[in-house]
This record gives sequence, C-alpha cells and structure tokens, in this order.
Amino acid sequence: MKQRVLAGTPRYMDRAGEKSPPEQYWQWYTELNPIKLPDFEQELRDMGFEPWRFALRTDPVVEYTPELQDHDMMALGISELYGVFLLKG
Repeated sequence: MKQRVLAGTPRYMDRAGEKSPPEQYWQWYTELNPIKLPDFEQELRDMGFEPWRFALRTDPVVEYTPELQDHDMMALGISELYGVFLLKG
C-alpha cells in the first residue's frame, strides 16, 4: 500500500491550491486510516465541535479483492472527507 500511495498521483478536489507531496499522503493514511467516519465525527463532537459544512468524495466503483473482504462498503467507498467544524460556545 505504501508503494502505491507514494507512486500515485492525487485526485485533487478544492484544496485552495495546496499541493501535498506523496509522503504527506502516506502520513495521513497511516494516522487516519483506522478511524471510520462516524467515529471521527463523534470524537470531534465529544471535544465540543459541531459540523458546519462537509463534503464527501466517493469512489464510483470499489473492486473487492481478497484483502478488502473484512472492510465495510461505506468505509471503502469514501475516499476523502472535507469538513469544517466549529467549536461550540
């Protein structure tokens, strides 16, 4: 997976001109990959944040290979989350 991330080309959505190197994408993958979207949202809410705006970028087709069989469809279908959370109060 690491080789694939480091050799790949990102599919950019609106990032306000930010261009991150492949090494940064690998860091995000290793740090955030275990977190599922509902858990991530709950952690932010537990810290006093509430969502203000978000967008999900999804993959149109996910090919299930043997190593992906233990992963749920929702987790595999969401490729990126863009969100703005505001601290309550």
